[in-house]
Amino acid sequence: LGKPFHLVVRLAQESATSVRIRVDGVDAGKLDVVRTNGWEERAFLVPDRLVTSASPRIELRNEGPGDFVDYHVWITQ
Repeated sequence: LGKPFHLVVRLAQESATSVRIRVDGVDAGKLDVVRTNGWEERAFLVPDRLVTSASPRIELRNEGPGDFVDYHVWITQ
């Protein structure tokens, strides 16, 4: 509670897109991804000011223009 964490997303992106990240309904920013030729792990830092509960609700919303398929998501702290 109140400590920053990293949201780590594993993907094998086939096209460029933007993914909006929200924590407990509050905008945390976006992750811009591009086409890759294999697996990639991308980390996004969620700042301490957005960690207001012991079990935060995390939302990843594709804003396009391409598709977004996440294979794994981790939270590390």
